[in-house]
Amino acid sequence: MPMTRPVFGLLLIAFSLAPGQWLETVIWLPDTTSMPSALCYNPQNNKVYCANFGADNVTVIDGASNSVITSVPVGHYPSALCYNPQNNKAYCANRTCSDNVTVIEGATNAIITTGSV
Repeated sequence: MPMTRPVFGLLLIAFSLAPGQWLETVIWLPDTTSMPSALCYNPQNNKVYCANFGADNVTVIDGASNSVITSVPVGHYPSALCYNPQNNKAYCANRTCSDNVTVIEGATNAIITTGSV
């Protein structure tokens, strides 16, 4: 029997105000070593950022189409994300060997800098 690698998907659930109604969407992550560890939302560009603990990257998802835009390489074991609407940047805390924070530009998905903590 052939060995298969685990496949991880990101499950987004949005609840409506009406009782008993909900919407479920599964977004498959491109890297099979991905283990989603944190999410944040960028309302300015309608993007969702997903920190992938095992893959050392952040997957950027288009909020309108639920499709993966890109994966941004960050430090080891990204474990937390936050979005700053004042400067349109996402911040990814990387732990273990990295002990730093990667700053991602919200408009272009480019890494601006990585700072030690």
